Amino acid sequence: MPFEDGFWNQKWVIDMSMEAERYWLSEEGIGMRLDLLGEEVTWDYFNNAVKVTANSLGITKLQIVGELDEATCPYCQGLYDENGEGRVYLIHWFLPDLPAHLGCRHFWNVIVG
Repeated sequence: MPFEDGFWNQKWVIDMSMEAERYWLSEEGIGMRLDLLGEEVTWDYFNNAVKVTANSLGITKLQIVGELDEATCPYCQGLYDENGEGRVYLIHWFLPDLPAHLGCRHFWNVIVG
């Protein structure tokens, strides 16, 4: 039981912590961490390449695109307006870093014209 009388059960917390540590040190856990790292590096590289290439081609606007659903974190929800459209930024404005976190499903798209 995680709670006893409205408080965290210390033994349960320690057991879960040890179980999580064993998982992340297992072959499966290490593979999962490497997959997440690979995704992070790939999307980071892609998003930076979009910004640099767009700027060198004279493109002035970028829009955030990606999946917006119940799995979207609160930070990433803030990257969209009330209609679910990704916010548009001028290249020389402050641009949020994408990916914003591990597993982030949002990226930059150029707006031409």
